[in-house]
Amino acid sequence: DFASKEYFPAVGDIAAAKALLAKAGYPDGKGFPKVTFLYNTGLGHQNIAAAVQDMWKTNLGIDVELKNQEWKEIYWFCSNGSWSAPVIRQTASVDYTNRSGAVNWIWNIDV
Repeated sequence: DFASKEYFPAVGDIAAAKALLAKAGYPDGKGFPKVTFLYNTGLGHQNIAAAVQDMWKTNLGIDVELKNQEWKEIYWFCSNGSWSAPVIRQTASVDYTNRSGAVNWIWNIDV
């Protein structure tokens, strides 16, 4: 139950986000299509996804569907451009500090 949890203070401007949603035709999130949030397996990832789901619903009125997949499946979707969700949460580590270490293999682009 994430309703009783305290999160880090929001650094974003919720009022501005709500104004932009209203300007786009979704006042208080009404009529906004359900967002699928894909995250990789693990309790920590699940907790983060649930926190985002709660914050978007509470602050913006946006419904978020959570979907869990193993990291290898998420990697395959990302590397093949077969997006199954508009929001994907994953973690990665690389063996050197050059930014291309993460960008190249996730997005298949040269930086």
